[in-house]
Amino acid sequence: MTGDEVEVSHKPKPNYVRVEDNNYVLLLNVELTEDLRQEGYVRELIRRIQQLRKEAGFEVTDRIELYCKADQAINSAIQEHTDYLKTETLARELSTEEVPAEADITSEESLNWEEGDDRFEQSWLNIAEMGPGERLR
Repeated sequence: MTGDEVEVSHKPKPNYVRVEDNNYVLLLNVELTEDLRQEGYVRELIRRIQQLRKEAGFEVTDRIELYCKADQAINSAIQEHTDYLKTETLARELSTEEVPAEADITSEESLNWEEGDDRFEQSWLNIAEMGPGERLR
């Protein structure tokens, strides 16, 4: 047998994507674990919080108090990544209590990222940010 008579093919395992370029082959695991989902939720929350900071006219260095009210799946992600969330948003405080009426800016956001995924059908997030120097309680 010669090389012209043989054809070699590769079929990736489930949850893997195969990419080939030149003489290189890359197999990438694309399975979404619960840890990856939670990290994704937190990164999306950070993006939305930063947008709210911008809309409220906060300076990049302003420290905030952050109030997030969400369902169990999102609250679990917030609890797991609290330090990261606070660091990235410059939050002095992060509370899952009711949003105070005196908040500088609030937003009710739908977190329905996955169509057809019933677990997140009722996921809503309320974000409130308090101006610098203000303190509730």
